Amino acid sequence: EYTRMSGQNDTGALQTAQDNTEQQEQVQAAEKWHARMSSLLEGSLLYAEINLTADTVEQIRAKNLREIPLVATLRQTVALGAPGRLDAETRRLYRRFFDPARLLRAFEDGKTSDTLDYGMELPSGEKSWRRASIGMVRYPHSGDVMLAVVFSEASDQHKVLEQLTRCAFHDPLTGALNRAGVSDRAARVFDDAPDKLYAMFSLDLDDFKQINDRMGQPSGDLVLRQAGGVRRRTFRSDDIVGRFGGDEFVVLIAGRLSPEFLERKARELLRSMYLETQEGDKIPFSVSIGIAFGREDVSFDKLYRLADRALYAAKREGKNCFHLVNADTYQERAAVLDAGGEQLSVQDVLSDSPKTTVALPGSGSWRSFGMLLGNLPGGVAVLDADAAEIRILSGNSWLPHFTGAATVLADQ
Repeated sequence: EYTRMSGQNDTGALQTAQDNTEQQEQVQAAEKWHARMSSLLEGSLLYAEINLTADTVEQIRAKNLREIPLVATLRQTVALGAPGRLDAETRRLYRRFFDPARLLRAFEDGKTSDTLDYGMELPSGEKSWRRASIGMVRYPHSGDVMLAVVFSEASDQHKVLEQLTRCAFHDPLTGALNRAGVSDRAARVFDDAPDKLYAMFSLDLDDFKQINDRMGQPSGDLVLRQAGGVRRRTFRSDDIVGRFGGDEFVVLIAGRLSPEFLERKARELLRSMYLETQEGDKIPFSVSIGIAFGREDVSFDKLYRLADRALYAAKREGKNCFHLVNADTYQERAAVLDAGGEQLSVQDVLSDSPKTTVALPGSGSWRSFGMLLGNLPGGVAVLDADAAEIRILSGNSWLPHFTGAATVLADQ
């Protein structure tokens, strides 16, 4: 500032200096922010700059700007980014992502950018994926927080991701979930909801090896695909249908179900198993089904174990049938036999239960005892503990499946 002194010819000068580093840093940050967000404009569907503090739209750009209605607030801008129908969970995440209070808190905590991918159903019925990218900066002159939003198409990336996920979690032959896919889905099924019944179906094609040997592997593959399709048509879209390899399939369902409902589903499966040839002929084939259900203290592993045992019970009962087990009351098949005047009790316990001592019958009753062993699920062996070396006196037909050979058990 220059001032002529009163009554004098001299001119005095007053010089002042001010540190504006912070303001210049804000200016530079704003320039970088604007350049970075502008770089996302190419190929974007919609771009908007919003004064987040005042909740006013500063500018908006779009491919078809004439089709974009006038918007004045963040909420109105966000509505343009989701022209399709969002499911309930996606809608909740979308609203939270653009919540102004959350954005301001994130900015004060040092988080200035973020992205959100979300799927929606367009009016045409097509599934579309969008990506919302945001960046925030403090405007140097007013001190307000500015928000830039870029909406872009993300369907191509998600199609590739969906294909990779499908390969990782699905059986390529039947289209059913594989073991990893079933485990992933099942982890989200079990909760403590009241009146909820959980049920596991374990299914095995009867004499499938003979189908392969008699008709050839291509026909065997057709049978497997047909079986997988029947399971998907019989159950609801959110039920978990999987193939664990070979001719073994599982189905996990949950809801307000009843044992009678499970029986109806099992009968539907038994009636709908056939192979339709190219000539239109229908060649029937059969399955054996084991079902375990429960409401309390159930898990995927427990239901699968009991359903598998119920499956082998159905096999013993003649195949092409189902066997139902209540996991809440089932104690792993207790059997009582009157052997030559003395009472004999045998219990096959769960692997995580305490071991049970089994009383053996007296002489002359081995025939009856052998019949009892044959009806027990799982590998059962009777050992002679008084011998110099442990000997297997008797065992049921399942024993080799658990040991490879009956004599192996003696070494264990």
